[in-house]
Amino acid sequence: MSTTRKKVLKTVAGILIFLFLLTTIINLLGPLFRPKGQDFDGWQYFYAEDKNSLNAVMIGSSAIYRFYVPAQAYEEQGFTSCMISQSCQNIKAVPYIMEEAIKTQKVDLFVVETRQVVVDLVQDPKKAKEREEKENYYLSIVTSGMKQSLTRAKLIHELLIPDEENNELEWQVPLLKYHENIFEIPVDDWLERLCMGKSPCKGFRLRYTANAQEEPKKTPDARYATVSLPQESRDDIDKIVQTAEKYGTELLFVSTPYVYTENRYNYECALDAYMKEKHYPFLNMGSAEVKSALALDYKVDFYDYRHVNISGAEKVTSYLADYLQTNYQFKNRLNEKQKEEWDTAVMYWHRDEQEYLKDWEDECEKKS
Repeated sequence: MSTTRKKVLKTVAGILIFLFLLTTIINLLGPLFRPKGQDFDGWQYFYAEDKNSLNAVMIGSSAIYRFYVPAQAYEEQGFTSCMISQSCQNIKAVPYIMEEAIKTQKVDLFVVETRQVVVDLVQDPKKAKEREEKENYYLSIVTSGMKQSLTRAKLIHELLIPDEENNELEWQVPLLKYHENIFEIPVDDWLERLCMGKSPCKGFRLRYTANAQEEPKKTPDARYATVSLPQESRDDIDKIVQTAEKYGTELLFVSTPYVYTENRYNYECALDAYMKEKHYPFLNMGSAEVKSALALDYKVDFYDYRHVNISGAEKVTSYLADYLQTNYQFKNRLNEKQKEEWDTAVMYWHRDEQEYLKDWEDECEKKS
C-alpha cells in the first residue's frame, strides 16, 4: 500500500472517528440542555426504566398525566406502565413517540389519550398565529428530551412550523437550540440532571386543589353526533393504528372525562362515531356507562373543568387499570429485583398520596 493511500485512509478514519464522537456528544448532552420543568423530564424517566420491563406506555396530554397513577395501577392490577405525556401533546406526534418507545420497551400495549384531537378542532381561526407559536412550544416539550435519532429528526421535520425564531437546523441539533441553558440552569439542577434516574414512584403529576364543577348533563356518544370528524383527524387516528400494527403491539384509545363545552361535546360525539365506524379499540370514559361506574363527584374530584385532582385520578386509575387487566394480556416482565423496585415505588406513592389527600381534604373543608 502506497504512503499516499495510507495517509488518505488515516484521514478518512480520523474524520469518521471525529463524526462518531461528535454525534455521541450531541446525543448525550442534547437532552441535558433541555428547558426546566416537569413536562421536559418525561423522556428521561422513560429511558431510565430497565429494558423491556414495561407492559404498557400511556401516551397523551395532561388528559392522561392528571388522571393516571402507574404505581397505583401496579398495586391493584399487577402490570407495569409509564407515561410519555406532555402538555397539549400533538396527536400527530404519537406515531413517532410509539416508534421511539418501542426501541427500548417491547410493550404489550400502547394507550393513547385522544382529547387533543378535539381541542385542535375547536381552536379559534382568528388566533392562527398565536396557535402556531404555541404548537412549536408544545413540540419542543416532546422533542427536547428525546435522544438524537432518525425518529426525532422525522418528528421535527414533520411538525415544526418554521419562522424567524424557529430554524429547523437548530431544532435538529439541541446544543444549538438550547445552548443558553448552560448559563441559565442552576448548579443544583445540573447535578440533579446528571444523576437523574428512575422516578421513585414511577411518575405522577396530580393536584390536590378542589374546585366544584357543573356536572355534564349530556354524555358523548356516537348516537348524538351532529358533525363528522374531519378527514385530517381521521388520518391522524389511522396512522396511530397503522403504527401499532407495524410493531405488532396492542392499542387502546382512551378519552378521559371532563366538563364539555358545546363545541367539544359535538366533536367528542364525532370521535366516538368514527371509532365505532372503524371498530377501533376505544374506551370512552365520558360515556353514560363508564360515568356511572366511575362515580366522580364533580363538586370535589376536579381542580378545573378539564382535569381531575388526586381524588378523581384515583377513581380513574382504578377503573382504567381494571379495564386494561380484564381486556389485555400482559407478560410477566419483571425479575425479583425489579418487583422489589415496583413495590418500593408503591410505598413511595402511598407516602405522597397521604400528603396529597390531606391537602385535598383541607381544601374541601374550606370550600364546603
